[in-house]
Amino acid sequence: MTDDGKRYRLSRRRVLAGLGGVGLASAAAGLGTSAYLTDTESFEDNTITAGTLDLKVDWEEHYSYPQIYGFEDPTAGLDVTRSEPADTSSYTALPDPNTPMVWVHDDDLDAYMDNTAIEAYPDQDDDGIQESFNMGDVGSFCADGADTPSDLDPTEGFRTQNEDTMGASEPNPLVNLNDVKPGDFGELTLSFHLCDNDGYVWMQGDLVEANENGITEPEGNSSDAGPSDETVTDLQGGDVELLDEVQTALWYDGDCNNVFSAGGGGSTDGEEADVVIVLDRSGSMSGSAITQAQNGANSLIDALGPNDQVSLVSFADDVSLDEGLTTDHNAVQNAVNAISTGGGTNMEAGVEQAHEELFAADEFGSAYGESGNARSGARKIVVFLSDGNANEDSGVTDSPSEDPVNEAGNLKSDNAEVFTIAYGSGAPTGTLGDMASDPASNPEDQYAFDADTSDVESVFQGIGGTVGSGGEEPIFRGTLRESLVELTAGDGIALDGDTSTEERACFTASQTSCVGFAWWVPTDVGNEIQSDSVAFDLGFYTEQCRNNDNPGS
Repeated sequence: MTDDGKRYRLSRRRVLAGLGGVGLASAAAGLGTSAYLTDTESFEDNTITAGTLDLKVDWEEHYSYPQIYGFEDPTAGLDVTRSEPADTSSYTALPDPNTPMVWVHDDDLDAYMDNTAIEAYPDQDDDGIQESFNMGDVGSFCADGADTPSDLDPTEGFRTQNEDTMGASEPNPLVNLNDVKPGDFGELTLSFHLCDNDGYVWMQGDLVEANENGITEPEGNSSDAGPSDETVTDLQGGDVELLDEVQTALWYDGDCNNVFSAGGGGSTDGEEADVVIVLDRSGSMSGSAITQAQNGANSLIDALGPNDQVSLVSFADDVSLDEGLTTDHNAVQNAVNAISTGGGTNMEAGVEQAHEELFAADEFGSAYGESGNARSGARKIVVFLSDGNANEDSGVTDSPSEDPVNEAGNLKSDNAEVFTIAYGSGAPTGTLGDMASDPASNPEDQYAFDADTSDVESVFQGIGGTVGSGGEEPIFRGTLRESLVELTAGDGIALDGDTSTEERACFTASQTSCVGFAWWVPTDVGNEIQSDSVAFDLGFYTEQCRNNDNPGS
């Protein structure tokens, strides 16, 4: 109340006007504080992206009677026999060393395998022989590895296109054999790759259908003939004889060469290897020479076990460590495919860089870099290819010498094994022979090779099978019915990413892993199989490795 006794009344308009004044005063005060020191930190554009686990496959299939598809006799001019040789030490038994159908002399094995290859993926020239990834129109495993069933179409992708793969109206299945006889055999090596993440892998299969397809007159005279109209879809029953007469073998094909090697293959006792591939990229290696050498180096890498490390060194006037020792074999293959040619031939520097990488002990001070990934307990191996005489000096040791033999000697003194390939007619076979390790230390081994563009890939692949720790271990042997029972049970046959340990291991992303599947019809099988047919599935299943304590559950 005021002094004059009158009540002071606030209208709504006056209240709003007053609040407006307060607001203006606050705004003015805010302008007055803008000179203080301030700071803002922000974390913007945060994302969470789900990872991927993508399984890719590729393959090469062989059949002992490819003539049915128009091929020539695969044994013509080769030492191949169905009778066991008196001395089997120089022969390879196929398709299973435990129960051979043929023996092929080791000198003729590559030719025989090429002659019996009926289809592959990738195969751009349709000759049935598998080609390397990252070559021609084919990209990396994860870009152009096969997804099924889409990539089974030869007209759309990189599967061989021939009488075996092309049906009248649609592509044929992977195994498509219509005239099998006793004594026939075949083999399929399936290769798989995990993209982006490690994973557990199972091999799976199932019976689609087995049919008697009637009884021929000779089959009817057989005491083993079953009902003429029988169709079987259950592995637990039925009498379709072919299902029980076809014999099979599954194995880890450590060098991915479609051959089940007796004695395990690979290096002794599964010893892991550190391998440095040294490639000449001088000007004389241009054109097809470097392309074939790249194919060969990639074949060697494919033949290594998942725990083998590999590195790439290349040289011309200079030398470079293109990829340090790693179990990421795909990364090294990418480096191999990226090589370009030009310049002189500094062989000495190539040997020295390999020495530095393998032993990670500053062998040459600061002259060469190293990845630091060399392992003290691993087998140390150098595979060295050159096509010409040394004409550049490294300037690091015994300058101005251009002779790499002394440096190779130092490498061997540190217990490294040196394999050399004299590539082409101009290669210095004497120098490269002196650089190589002495085969007298192991008479069964060979360390110095001569090769040209037509056979350098097989030379590299053979070295890979010798030095790799991948090994060849059986997974299962039995009839086709018994194999399918194993492949059907649960999640299938659990595959092991590292067979050198007792515990089952995951498969590493970007690694190449191969499983061989061989089949054969023994010669003592009789008429009871006439006209029988079997259709079946094969495949792989994967689960992520990370955070998975109970795989397959």
